[in-house]
Amino acid sequence: MSVRESVNAGSVIAVPVGPTTTVAARSAAALRRAAAGPRGGLALALLCLAVYLPGFFTIPVVDRDEARFAQASRQMLESGDRVVPRVQGVPRLNKPPLIYWLQSASANLLTGGDASRDAIWMYRIPSLLTAIVTVLATWRLGLAMFDPRAAWLGAAILAACPVMYWEARQARADMVLVACTSVAVLLLWNLWRRLDRPRVRTPWPTLLAFWAAVALGVLTKGPITPLVVGLALVVLGTVTGRWAWMRRLRPLLGLCVVAAAVGPWVYLVAQQVGFGTYWATIHAETLGRAASAREGHTGPPGFHLVFLLVLLFPGSLLVALALWRGLVRGTRSRPAPAGSGRLVRARHRLQTLAAGRPAELFLLCVVTPSWVLFEVSGTKLPHYTMPLYPAIALLCARTVLAGPAWLRRHLASRSAHLALGAWTVGVVLFIIAVTVGVVAALGAGAIAIAVSSLVAAGAIALFLRAVLAPLRERRMARVQILGLGVFIAGGIALGLAAPHISLIWTSRALARALDRLDPDAARPLGTVHYQEDSLVFETRGRIERVEEIPLCAWASIEHPGALVIIPAKKAVNRSTFRELARVRGFNYSKGKSVDLIVGEFRDER
Repeated sequence: MSVRESVNAGSVIAVPVGPTTTVAARSAAALRRAAAGPRGGLALALLCLAVYLPGFFTIPVVDRDEARFAQASRQMLESGDRVVPRVQGVPRLNKPPLIYWLQSASANLLTGGDASRDAIWMYRIPSLLTAIVTVLATWRLGLAMFDPRAAWLGAAILAACPVMYWEARQARADMVLVACTSVAVLLLWNLWRRLDRPRVRTPWPTLLAFWAAVALGVLTKGPITPLVVGLALVVLGTVTGRWAWMRRLRPLLGLCVVAAAVGPWVYLVAQQVGFGTYWATIHAETLGRAASAREGHTGPPGFHLVFLLVLLFPGSLLVALALWRGLVRGTRSRPAPAGSGRLVRARHRLQTLAAGRPAELFLLCVVTPSWVLFEVSGTKLPHYTMPLYPAIALLCARTVLAGPAWLRRHLASRSAHLALGAWTVGVVLFIIAVTVGVVAALGAGAIAIAVSSLVAAGAIALFLRAVLAPLRERRMARVQILGLGVFIAGGIALGLAAPHISLIWTSRALARALDRLDPDAARPLGTVHYQEDSLVFETRGRIERVEEIPLCAWASIEHPGALVIIPAKKAVNRSTFRELARVRGFNYSKGKSVDLIVGEFRDER
């Protein structure tokens, strides 16, 4: 029997050829070739578009961050001021400018420079494109580390997970940050594997691209990208005991690249708002957020681990086992003395810790220190750990594709059975949630409920029938693919249904009512109590937030002829207020139903 070798992404795949070659072996080899080549990248890009585009153009602006980012970018486009982002005249300096530059450039290109023709989806384009870049960077990193099938599956797990599904549709900075960090991590892996060899020349293009990715990360969301990369370097050096290669990263060059990218903007901002004001903002957004909870966003240690199970779903199928497998494969230590207790064995392992397999070690060094820092930080939001998800997705994919004997041995415990059962229940609950969303979009009529319930029951039955046998036989790759298929199909359905769930798009309904009452956009606009940022964007920044006490004077004296939005219960006792339109909805930012009246104050002079 002869052997044919093919080189894919730096790895050699030996494929037996001859009369004894089985169909399964040929299929596996073909799958590896497809996953490692251009077809694999194209398939991932198409998968991203299939998951992210439904609803991308039609979902209204979302409170609160998306509305703030988009409005600041719109005003940057309208004013021509590329230095200080503003929302209704107030500087918005809590984030660096790259996201505003990208969003305003996108809207400028798509409207031909006419900001009056913009739409919220134009400001989402940078997030969509950088989501695809993140998935492809994860795939390329996986190809350099593992079997091409694990690389492709890890990228697909990332592409379809809820946090990516959501952020790719959001005109915010987070998706751009994740892309910058993912590219920096990919380039750092390539640099580490080369620079750790003394006789290998420094790959200057890769080195410059690495520091450029770090600089763009700083321009997107401050210290997060250098934090993830820097902590990974520290832990990598500590575990391997090798530090000399880091000098070949040219940290002084990196500092110069970052300073050249960020410095001019900081100088121009300081010229406009004052260096003291800008420094206070930076301090509050970095050290301030780390030291204490801001805006009520807090949680106990372990907060992000709990959300990992949800935000990486259904790729979180074996996430606990994946992290443990990464630790066992990525590190090694001398055995503890016989008869030692758990604490003694754990301490001995830490004291004798050394490097194991490079791929698992590198991914653990990327994830572990930054994750610990996020867990102890005072301010917590579920998406803060997003830059670490590509590495975790690759570890999960590699574990799912582990040998059947290894999986059976490690999934034999009761806790593993409970975890797999919980995952299966999670998929069923997701199908039910999609059904509820579709029913809400269709109007919750009896026919819609009946048809949707039948479809959901059929989908649940088919899923359980398809997944139970692979679960029993521990064919986890098939289980993972089935889960991904359900989630992708359900995600597409939700994306198509979401724009039609009129109950939650209160600001859009108010904006349409205002357009009918004031088609020339000539009358002043004011709002009391309902003061969400989405309403600011929907009214192109014209709406003015007004306190309840001086409302009558504001509308009658200062702004005669103004249209005012006021809660229905607050309008009852106002004899001079005339109702022109009424909007009922649900304010999801506060979790409350709202009943709002659009009207005007009559002139009784």
